Amino acid sequence: MDESDVAFDVALSAQSFDPFSPKYAPHFREIYQHMRAECPVAHTGALGGTWAVTGYDDIARVLRDPETFSSRYGVFTARPNPNLPRRGFGPRDEQRTGPLTATPAGPNGEAPRLNFLPLELDPPVHGPYRQAVETPFSPAALSPLAPWMLALADQLIDAIIEKGEADFCRDLGTPLASIYTMKFLGLPLQDWPDYAWLVQTARAGSTSVAPRTKPPTELELHDRVAAEIVRQRTQPLADGLIGHLLQTTVDGRRLERWEIESTVWLHIGNIATTPACLASGFVWLSRNPDQRRRIVETPDLLPHAIEEFLRVFAPAHAVSRTVMRDVELGGRLLKAGDRVMLSLVSANFDETEFDNPDRVDLDRANKHHMSFGDGVHYCTGADAVRLEFHSILGQILRRMPDFRVEEAGLQPTPVPAMVAGYAQVHFTFTPGKRLGGPRIAD
Repeated sequence: MDESDVAFDVALSAQSFDPFSPKYAPHFREIYQHMRAECPVAHTGALGGTWAVTGYDDIARVLRDPETFSSRYGVFTARPNPNLPRRGFGPRDEQRTGPLTATPAGPNGEAPRLNFLPLELDPPVHGPYRQAVETPFSPAALSPLAPWMLALADQLIDAIIEKGEADFCRDLGTPLASIYTMKFLGLPLQDWPDYAWLVQTARAGSTSVAPRTKPPTELELHDRVAAEIVRQRTQPLADGLIGHLLQTTVDGRRLERWEIESTVWLHIGNIATTPACLASGFVWLSRNPDQRRRIVETPDLLPHAIEEFLRVFAPAHAVSRTVMRDVELGGRLLKAGDRVMLSLVSANFDETEFDNPDRVDLDRANKHHMSFGDGVHYCTGADAVRLEFHSILGQILRRMPDFRVEEAGLQPTPVPAMVAGYAQVHFTFTPGKRLGGPRIAD
């Protein structure tokens, strides 16, 4: 008998907690609620053995103590999966040179990951790398992108506005996040379908877009990123994060190519997570026409709705850390070398932090959710993600406010423990007129 056919028992699911169990997707809120109440720091044999941390305060404590809970030895919660890239998108080991290659082994002798910088670094090494990427994400740098993003949103809507039907993920959410990511990083805009196809297939388990010509391999996209870095070395004024990092120094030295690659691949992950969460917010708007009408009539409520979408529909359910010294957490003794899985989505539903946490509340005052993390690794792209949400949802509400999602055609992402949200969202609306503005990308 398949596990998914067995009647759901929340206590049993919590006791044998596994975020990759078939029971997890339809019941994760119940499971986490039970764990927060009964055992907020619980050990599970899943994922090779790890501590599952589910309470808001405990998670905040871990994220704010990188000396005790290290990021160097892997931050993503995953199990072996044939659909996942062999190297997790990180640079090839034989290319690594420079000071970071001297990073010490972990408590169990494990090698540092360093596939995603600066996320897989700890202070004090982390600080200079973090500073290197913060400038492109600053309000001053993002402000000029706002009209460009609106123009892109309008171009995407123009392509479907006369049809009266579309798929949100294929036609709006994924193209917007992907094209923006290409522009921000300084990669060719026209390559966005290839990156979207590979990253969404690998991380989210499915995708609604097709590659430009043929499905690219992980190695092919690796080589494209590496080649673009080499090309831009001769173009010191090139736009995008790649150009910025080529001109930036860390501790007085230029970054190695692999370090730039690691930083670029970290931000390419936006192509999987942002569209999935955007789709969840879009579905909620369809299911709650009164609240949608309220936002249309009072546009200042849209930023509040976006924060609630990010909290309730967090696309990244968890991150992991390695315990560097024996420590007590939530009444349990964790040993050096233990792994901890921090359930960010559980923190977002913690009743001690948020009133009526299951409800999307446009008037909620507490916006300190954990979807972007906390501490030194708080997501650098948080404001950019908010800009993406505001651009596409704002234009949809303005130009096709009567949209209706076809519930029977909804396709959730298959492995929410990796990326939670929707992969296909077919919807209908009253056809409208094209604006015919500038074309951003083809």
